This record gives sequence, structure tokens and C-alpha cells, in this order.
Amino acid sequence: QTQDGVNGVYLGKGIVDAAAKAIKGALTNIAPRVMTWGQYGQAAVNVLQRKVLGKPLPPYTPTWTDCCQHFALHAGGYAVLKGLQKGMSLPNAA
Repeated sequence: QTQDGVNGVYLGKGIVDAAAKAIKGALTNIAPRVMTWGQYGQAAVNVLQRKVLGKPLPPYTPTWTDCCQHFALHAGGYAVLKGLQKGMSLPNAA
């Protein structure tokens, strides 16, 4: 509530980053439950290369179109959806 007594929520420019961070956390939790066996192998190789061999690689990200046929989410707007598409490396048709 504002000083004027108005109830509401302010959505600033940081909402896209905040939404992306929240969804990334949720997807990180769900990924092990939906990954294919091949993706488990790729993830294991990635961890070995990073942790044992010390290679400067980014953490493994599964190819979502290989392990999920459909999923739906309401992210709140076009910019957020495009950010998710880019962050999840989804094709333009997604």
C-alpha cells in the first residue's frame, strides 16, 4: 500500500530478470526428472570435465525439445517469453 492508500503491485524493468531467475531455478529442479538417458551421459561428462579436469565450461543445460514434448507456462509477457526462449535455447517455432 502506498502513502496515498492505493493498493497494488509495481512491476519495474527488473521483472524480466526476476522471472527468468525464478523459472531457471524451477527448471533446474525439474530437469533431472525429465532428461533422457543420453542427456544424463552428457551431463556426467560435463561435470567430469569441469570438476575433475578443471575445464572452464558452463554447466550442462539439456536440450529441452529432446526431453519434453509439451510444457506450458505463463510468464507474463512477450519479452519474458522471448527471454525464456533464448535462455532455454528453444527454436523460433517454440
